Amino acid sequence: MSSISPVTAKPMYSYAVGAYCNALSYTTQPQDVLLAIQNNGMEMVNSFMGSSHRSLSVKAIQLLHVFASCPDLTVQALVHAVAAASPMISQLQARIIETQGIPNDPETAETLEYALLALGSLCGAGTTEKTDMNRQAAMQACSSQQHLSRYIDIVQQGMGVSGGPAGRVVAAAFRLVETLSACNADCARLLAGAGALGAVVSRLHHGDEASRASALTTFATMTAGAQPTAELASGVDAVAHMLTTGDIRLTTRAVQVLKAASQHQACQEAIVQRGLGALVDLLMVDRHLNDPSVDSMVLVTDVLQTLTNVAASPQHAKTLVELGGIFGISNLLMNGRELQKSQQAQGSTAGDIVAAAADALTVVVSHPGCRIPVLDCGPVGAVHALLSIIINEMPETGVNGAGLSPAVAQSIRCLEQLIREPHPTITTALAANAKVAVRFASMLTSSDEALRPTAARLLFFLAAASDKVTLRAIWWEI
Repeated sequence: MSSISPVTAKPMYSYAVGAYCNALSYTTQPQDVLLAIQNNGMEMVNSFMGSSHRSLSVKAIQLLHVFASCPDLTVQALVHAVAAASPMISQLQARIIETQGIPNDPETAETLEYALLALGSLCGAGTTEKTDMNRQAAMQACSSQQHLSRYIDIVQQGMGVSGGPAGRVVAAAFRLVETLSACNADCARLLAGAGALGAVVSRLHHGDEASRASALTTFATMTAGAQPTAELASGVDAVAHMLTTGDIRLTTRAVQVLKAASQHQACQEAIVQRGLGALVDLLMVDRHLNDPSVDSMVLVTDVLQTLTNVAASPQHAKTLVELGGIFGISNLLMNGRELQKSQQAQGSTAGDIVAAAADALTVVVSHPGCRIPVLDCGPVGAVHALLSIIINEMPETGVNGAGLSPAVAQSIRCLEQLIREPHPTITTALAANAKVAVRFASMLTSSDEALRPTAARLLFFLAAASDKVTLRAIWWEI
């Protein structure tokens, strides 16, 4: 290429640039891209992006996409160093907004496609961890309402379009929107405010399987800071519907999205209204325990975290109890440890599922109006499960220097809320678990100043809730 003049032999030079770009586009070796960029590749991109020769400028944009999407850190540093010192991002944005709608002309569509791809790659498309360089590029890409509106307009107009030049343009635009949303919360908020949430929700409802799967991730990032609108509720509704499709992999992904969305108050009402019943059903682990395509324990842990988040509201916690969620949570408290051991032997990576179940129950019973309904579930329910955890997992000899395990600590906090309520369930459960008094008595000598008064309160409430036979058994144990 160096022997061909771009001035006196433009057609030949254009062909050479095209061949050069195509060769790099199809290479599977990052070293090839590194070698190209070390041999003034980015300088060539910078020189030709603004060229009046359409073929040269398109190939320069294509080459920028190749360089920017290379995972090699040296390549990334060189690309962003040149991009930051030049008007590259502005030139890409100019290419994107110079057309209206989705072009029918293949050449114009190709230019738009590569401009969208290159901008997305500069912002970190395809990478799980975004760098500061990616975030800076993303903020520049979101700096104008005109540009944001254009990205979203392409996605919205492209609903139902697949295949061909137009389909590739729409896919590139949605890739850019996804990447910008994932870069940082500011970009996600700007996009949501500009109307991107509606485009994403439309994909969740009407897209094909691949587009719905990609829209899930983008919807999750846009829920941060979203307002409680009909659009947001519609998006949650679409995600909740995926819980009942029978596709366990799609269900797993939908649960992950609802878990992220449940951190935001604006989403919680919609989750309760549209998906709470299906989430409660997923606590019955026998429905998916033996499915090799899903880590059942991770799925249930995500469900429990979602329930914990939404149960912060008294009304939502009450709905959870009414839908039978306490039975599923109690079952996990009783059997979660054995389930987790068997699943870990098969490669499960879930955290402490018993502690997650105790967290969820603690949040529910923190609302006074939910305690009696929980106790009404019977003596072999939540209270029995909590007492069993404390007896089985707390050392008989007392608490060591490491303190209580998360499952035991949360079970004690939860039990302290429930045991205050006079109820036959407590009396019956204590009669079957009198050994718990030994564990609480050992806490009285703990070096942890917070544990000693807790132990005294628990022993007092135990005595108050016990019948005479159980009371004698408790003092005998102590």
